[in-house]
Amino acid sequence: MLAIARSFAFVTAVTVGVFALLSSAKADHMAGDVLALNGDDQNANVDCTARNVLIRGDSGTFVLRGGCASLTIEGDSNKVKAQVQPGSKITVRGDSVRVVYTLSSPGKDPAIKVQGDDSTVKKGE
Repeated sequence: MLAIARSFAFVTAVTVGVFALLSSAKADHMAGDVLALNGDDQNANVDCTARNVLIRGDSGTFVLRGGCASLTIEGDSNKVKAQVQPGSKITVRGDSVRVVYTLSSPGKDPAIKVQGDDSTVKKGE
């Protein structure tokens, strides 16, 4: 009987530990919330406040308001006007992409990485 009680206590402890681990993983995932905008020829005007934005597609026009945590664009011939958080990151992977950004509050300009021909990222007014 004592062996059964010990086994039950062990299983209960392991179950509680696994549940706690899964709960914390879910919380971490929620902190890195991603707003994915996928598809060609999109025309979107969205609130991206504190979210990581991923644009995948070609020939889209996007207005992102509220202060994006980060911005990644994968595709060609996109036009993006974005308000980003100070110190954020803007990444472009594609040709003929135009990004104009403003900061959501005073601070450091974003880190910018551009991979592609004839793509630009510049600060707007």
